[in-house]
Amino acid sequence: MNKLLKQPLFIETFSLAIFIAVVHWVATIHHLYFLVANLDMVMHFLGGLLISLIVLSLLFVRGLFGFAHTHHGVVIVATLVGVLMVGLGWELFEVFFDLTAITRIDMVDTISDIIFDLLGGSLGLWWYYTMVWRRG
Repeated sequence: MNKLLKQPLFIETFSLAIFIAVVHWVATIHHLYFLVANLDMVMHFLGGLLISLIVLSLLFVRGLFGFAHTHHGVVIVATLVGVLMVGLGWELFEVFFDLTAITRIDMVDTISDIIFDLLGGSLGLWWYYTMVWRRG
């Protein structure tokens, strides 16, 4: 456990995961996704940030698949693809469990959600770069 706590940005990533879970739980119970404008976008942004930090931790810090010594551009693309895959998976989850319908309005919402996932993922890349890569 001590080794895990020493991983770059572990505390921040874990804290963000807890924060997202609590906000989502409260928002779901109190129907805040319908009452608070743009809460969905904020949550997708934070989710993209979280997923990018997790993907970076797995690929870069742990060196899975040999990514630890790969060119930064490859790591960036792999991270954003990971964020995109999780974001698309979430949107399919929403359709599968009838949390959204497939209409023109919902397609705009889905595209917006994916954009905010990727924006959050981009912030995660920047944060990781400034806190880990640059300090190397």
